Amino acid sequence: MTEFLKKITKQDIRNTLAVAWTALSFIFLFKLLTREIPAGNKDVVMTIAGVVIGQLVVVIAFYFGQSKSEVDKGKNNEE
Repeated sequence: MTEFLKKITKQDIRNTLAVAWTALSFIFLFKLLTREIPAGNKDVVMTIAGVVIGQLVVVIAFYFGQSKSEVDKGKNNEE
């Protein structure tokens, strides 16, 4: 077990968290679309949905945007 933990890199952790957050976001949005929201809770649920979608956009922007290429450049410069 400790050998496995020693092999885990920051990039592995980052990728795992991104996949988990993306999956949980889609599950949340699916549940949001398939269940009826009580009128009293609608504002709270919509606020939470906005935060979840916003964080999902951050994850997607990192992996397909400028930040990912900057991390890759820094990794190549270290080698």
